[in-house]
Formats: sequence, structure tokens, C-alpha cells
Amino acid sequence: MEQLGTMDPEQLLRLLLGVISCALVMMAVTVVYIVLARRMRRGRSDRARQSDEYIGATALRDGQNGMAVPDVTTRLTDVSRAAGQAAEARMGQIRPAQCASEILRVVQDISSGRVAIKIAGTRYTRLGEVRDQTLGKRILAAITWALRFSGGRVAEDEGVTSLNLPPCDGVHVPESAPLLVDEDEPGEIMRLLGDAKRGEFWVQVAGRCYARLDDVTDPDVSLRILGGISYLLQFSYGRLMANDGIRSVPVPKLTAKLAASVVHVVASEEGQPRAMRDQEEQFFQSLMRTSESSQRWARRISAAKSYSSTPKARSVPASLVEEVDRIFQRKLEASPYAHLDAQFVERPDGSVRIRVGTKFYESPDEVPDPGLREIIKAAIAEW
Repeated sequence: MEQLGTMDPEQLLRLLLGVISCALVMMAVTVVYIVLARRMRRGRSDRARQSDEYIGATALRDGQNGMAVPDVTTRLTDVSRAAGQAAEARMGQIRPAQCASEILRVVQDISSGRVAIKIAGTRYTRLGEVRDQTLGKRILAAITWALRFSGGRVAEDEGVTSLNLPPCDGVHVPESAPLLVDEDEPGEIMRLLGDAKRGEFWVQVAGRCYARLDDVTDPDVSLRILGGISYLLQFSYGRLMANDGIRSVPVPKLTAKLAASVVHVVASEEGQPRAMRDQEEQFFQSLMRTSESSQRWARRISAAKSYSSTPKARSVPASLVEEVDRIFQRKLEASPYAHLDAQFVERPDGSVRIRVGTKFYESPDEVPDPGLREIIKAAIAEW
């Protein structure tokens, strides 16, 4: 301050101008700095905004694509899954011939037209020919599974019909029999295959296996299978295995002539009949005798059948013969004659007879075995 007092006015003016110049320079520098800083900040903001907009647009597109991709993926997955399931179903429903072990096969003799079942190389034309009780029950279980395969449908002379099956969902798949020859044989109608451990059952026709009748697309093959099932019921006299034991269903009326058309068996000559009346049935007819006692108990069942058809007796079972036979089978199983193949059967004219093996009797008194005769009479008395 002392120096300022000694300075002349010209020097003070120059000093003041210098200070003002420095201040202006500092202000200019500050303004430039501020402007540059704002521009830089604005540039960064624009770039950040553009980046945000790009990221947002990208995210939006990705989100839209992400929503579309699962939709397309889902559709493709559904289509692939459906195709896979269909293919798996086709593979599961129609398998090669080696899909399971053979239980039995149904064959028809081309020359005679008679149908038989073949188990482990042995042919049987009637259930009464089977002496092994275990084998007989195995056959009945196979018949049950064949009917479950078809949903109770069988072939008859008039066409395809459905049977009311007893509860049989608890019947196990029967064990397979030792297979001696695996190749097809002339007149073979079908084979019953099964896996007892896995609970699987198949019907094989012409080298193809089916798990259900609905899987068969060829009508001729379907009719062939239904004809084979009808033969199985004719073989067993309508017997099958149910949850509560051996039961009976109506025997399909399928003649050998229709059978030949079902299995496409060609006769030796076009005009020659393919099968005459069953010779075994003619033999049975020759054994038929009418006695006074047989007429009495036959009239009793016939009268009961007439009563069951009245409105007051609608709770009575439709087939009284089946009711009597059910009582008889229960007593037979609990007796020393459990191994015997015997049954109450109804003739087309409505009369009743007793079948023991391959022989028929008109009344209990005609049965030669006294023990079996008493069981039959006890069943009739209980009924």
C-alpha cells in the first residue's frame, strides 16, 4: 500500500488495467470452461440416452422374441411330443413277432375245418381233453385276456356282438408255454402272447402283434381275431377265468363255414362244402336219452326261466342255467372232483343237460359216477 502511495497516476492506471485484463482473462477462461463442460456433459447425456434407448429397444425386441420363441418352441415341442407319442404308441401297439412269449395259438385244420388250440406243440379240440388242471386254468385266463383285448366283442354268424363279461380285471396274465416251433403253420388263425411279470398281453396275427383290438386297422384282421376269440369260447364251452373263479358266458354261434371265410381258408373245390356237421356233436347226440327224471328237473328250470321273465321277478338272473352252474362249480371246486371238467349247459331249444368231459347227460341219474352225481343233485337242491 505504501508503494501505491508513491506511484504516479500513470503507473496506477497501467496496474489497474493489468489487473482488469487478468480478471477478464480469468472470466473468459472460466466461461470457456463452463461452456465446454456443459457441451461435454450434454454429449455424454445424449450418448447415454441413445445407449439407453438402444438397450431398451433391444430389450424390448428380445422380450418380444423371448415371448415368441417359447410359443414356437412350445408348438414345436407339442408337435414333436405328439409325433413321438404317436410313434411310440404305434411301436407299442404293433410290435414285431418277438414282442412276448407265446401262451397258445388257435389253428384250423384246412382239410376238416375243425379248430383247435395248440400249446407247447400239443393240440386240443375241447377243454375236456386237457387233463392238467393248472394248464386248464391257464387256458381260461388266456381266454379272459382275449376277451378283454376285444372289449367283449366276438364274431357270430349274424355278425359281431358284444358279451357282458364278469369282473375279471384281477385276472393275471397267464404264464407262457415252452415254444417248440416258432414258425407259422397252415391254418393258423392267431396267437396269444403275454408277459406275466410285466402284465402285458398281445394278440399276434400274420407276424404282427396288437395290444388292443382298436389298434387293428385292417377289417379282415379284426374279423379274424374276433373269430379266433369265438373259437376259444367254443373250446371252453363259454368258460373263462374271473376275479371270483371260473365263470361262464354265452357261447358264440360261429359255424365252421364262416370260420373258413374269416381265416381265408380256400376249399379244395369251389362248390364243395368246407365243413360238415361236427362229428363229435353227432356222437353226443347219439348218447342223448330222455328219462322221466330228466324231464322233471328240466321242466323245473324251464318253469323258473319263465317266471324270471315276468315283471315281478326282474331281480332273478336272466340265465337260471348259469345260476345253477355257479352253485355246482362252487361245490365241485371244494370236492375231490375239482380236476373234473363238468358243467350245466343249455341247449338251443331251452332244455338243460349236464356235460362231463366230452359226454352229455340229460339228468343227474344218468351220470355214472355216484360221487359226482350227488354233487350235481346237491347243487340243484340248493338252487
